[in-house]
Amino acid sequence: MRVPLEPVLPDLGRFPPAPEREGASGRGEEEAQEKPGEEGNACGRWLRRVCPCCCPRPSDNDATDVLIVGGDETGGIEGPNAEKPGTDGSELHDVLLTVKSIDLMKSQSGANRREHHTDRFQSENLVIRRGQTFQMWITLSRPFRQDADKLHLELKTGMLPTVAKGTHVIVPLVEELADDRWEATVVKQVDEKIMLSVNSSPTAAIGRYRLTVETNSGNGVGVSKHDAANDVFLLFNPW
Repeated sequence: MRVPLEPVLPDLGRFPPAPEREGASGRGEEEAQEKPGEEGNACGRWLRRVCPCCCPRPSDNDATDVLIVGGDETGGIEGPNAEKPGTDGSELHDVLLTVKSIDLMKSQSGANRREHHTDRFQSENLVIRRGQTFQMWITLSRPFRQDADKLHLELKTGMLPTVAKGTHVIVPLVEELADDRWEATVVKQVDEKIMLSVNSSPTAAIGRYRLTVETNSGNGVGVSKHDAANDVFLLFNPW
């Protein structure tokens, strides 16, 4: 009588188990030494064990790059105790020159309307006659420096104003006025305010002119915003 032999089962898996390498016994200790912040990064631990040169273990001496905004080239950081450059008189010219307000002295009882014989016109705008001077005040963002700053007026009339047709007039700032052209000169200055005496051409086109002021301080150009209240009505010169 034959006794059936128990079948010998082969080892599970396609390949025999790999022999245990040296240092494998210390793997548990290595995992135990993982930092608390790396407990959830199992993929990183596996990659570090497979290829230590590609994924080295972070050390306490590692530093993170930080971008500091607001510091100077030497690495300084602005703070409440940091020194800030002051603004003295030598730096006055570096401030952009802009127009804050324009006063055409357009009151019916004012000098402009009386001298131009337009004080009886019922208008809130300035009404003047061509070929005759008138005065105006301009308030600037800082005191005007005649040796460095530039300023001129621009007057436009009609739908398509052009310089060639005389409907776009550029009034330069000069030292002395001539009698037959558009020009302006500074006759008085009080801090940020300057008074201009403006002369118009005796052959200028009559009509309603839109006035703007353009300033140039070397570090930028400023143009005043058009205000209909500062429009100028220019009439024939005879009265």
